[in-house]
Amino acid sequence: MGNCVLCVQNHLVHKRHIPECFQDILRPSILALTAQMEMKTTEGRPTPEVWKTVDKAKQLANALARHQTEKPGACCSSGACSKG
Repeated sequence: MGNCVLCVQNHLVHKRHIPECFQDILRPSILALTAQMEMKTTEGRPTPEVWKTVDKAKQLANALARHQTEKPGACCSSGACSKG
């Protein structure tokens, strides 16, 4: 969606998963680590077909609304946002 700061802040606050842009960077290292630990990994990301059905404007509006309800400074410790 193009708003990296807001995206990362929401992921840090809600701790659901790593942002998509970081997943491609971390995936090879995590796969190598799981192989060393004799563990299996499965693909759990949504397919491109799923992303075509997502209302990105609504997703962005929801993210902005969640961000605005956080108490000041809770979203980031760096003070990078207007609330910190």
